[in-house]
Parts: sequence; structure tokens; C-alpha cells
Amino acid sequence: NRSNIVSYSPVQFLGEEDAPIVITSSDGSGQGIALLNAKEQSRLEYVLFDNLASPQKGGYELSGAVTIYESSVRIVQSSFRNARAEDMLNIVRSDFSIENSSFAKGRSDGIDIDFSKGSITDSVFADFGGDGIDVSGSAVQVVRIFISSIKDKGVSVGEGSTLQLTDVKIKDCFIAVASKDGSFVDMQQGGVSNCKYGLTLYQKKPEFSGATLTASGVTLEQIVVPYLIESGSAFTLEGTPISS
Repeated sequence: NRSNIVSYSPVQFLGEEDAPIVITSSDGSGQGIALLNAKEQSRLEYVLFDNLASPQKGGYELSGAVTIYESSVRIVQSSFRNARAEDMLNIVRSDFSIENSSFAKGRSDGIDIDFSKGSITDSVFADFGGDGIDVSGSAVQVVRIFISSIKDKGVSVGEGSTLQLTDVKIKDCFIAVASKDGSFVDMQQGGVSNCKYGLTLYQKKPEFSGATLTASGVTLEQIVVPYLIESGSAFTLEGTPISS
């Protein structure tokens, strides 16, 4: 019946490997979860979020099926899938860590991180109509991640963000990595395969400058356009600057 969960205090959803907590919408109308202004850290362990949409009521609508706003959160061994929202998970102005989790089958973005600080490790992003990981105005570390079957960008970094990518594998995307609008991306190890565009740098919004990306130990295979570098952006490959 189009219901949702809104919490202004921290949540402790602590499932087990053989008995996860399942939060789902059996009738396909459920609107998801919003965690707002919680003063202490929330923990989500062994939780499955399935078939949820954006909370909306009385003239407002959030973009995430699961929204974390100004609330610290740790997510471990959890799954997000079949989201009917612009973002499967939206983290805004929050400290976060995501470990050993999976994000799959969403109509738009997998995770949208805005003005936040945190890390994503040992996780999977697959089958999204938008971006796999979308970062804006944030500082994020991404380690040992697999990204595949993304209609837009595997990793999108914008609005003055700083992103460290270590041992990340990206395949079957339109654009593998996009650094834009004053952002800095450092990509170490990992590989990109079967994408139309590999590593791209450009300015999208007029209030920002170009972007920066450094790459070392990254393999590119079956890429139509390996590098796309707009004038005003800076790309360094294996310590050597590459011209626009």
C-alpha cells in the first residue's frame, strides 16, 4: 500500500548469513527507507533490500530507494536489488563504509554518493540503466570492486570529488570511468574491458573546471575509444602526461 519507513534515529538491522533480514515489497508498491539526521552510527548486516521505490508523500520525493541523509552508516554483507528508483542507494552528507555487498538490477544508478566521505570494498555492481557508482562533491575510496553491464558510466565522479580506485574491474559499460568538473581520480591496478569508452575526462558544468585522472597498472581490452580527454583536463598514464 505504498508505505515506507522513515527513521530519525539510528537503526540496527543485524541479520545472519543463513537468516538475512529481508525488506521487500510483495505488491510492488513499497516506497523504501529513509534514514535522516541520526546522531549515532547505523549498522546494516546481512540485509536484503528488494523491489523498493523512492519514498514520496505530500509533495516531496527522495531519489533513493534507500536514502541515508546526514547519518553515519556501516553496511556489511548486504544486497540491494530490483530498485524502482532513480538511485538504488543514495548517501548524502554522511560518513559511510560498505563491505562485501552487492547492487544489482536497477533502472538507473546503483549508488549515488553526494557530499559524503567513506569507502566501498569487496563489492559488486551489475546491470544498471544509469551509472554503477555516481560520486559528487565527495571523498571516497573504492577497493576490489567488480562492475559490469552498465548502460551509462561504470564510475562517474563529479563536482570536485576525490576518488581512489584500487584493483577495480569494469566490463560491459558505455563509459568505464568518467572524471569531470574539477574532480580527481587516482586509478591503481585493475582492468577495463568491452566498453565503448575507457577513461574519460571533461567539464560538464560551467561553474567547474576540467578534471584530473591518473592511472597506473590498469589494463584496457576491447575498448573502442580507450581515452577521451577534453582540453583543460589532465590525464597521466604510468607517470606520463597524455595530451587532450
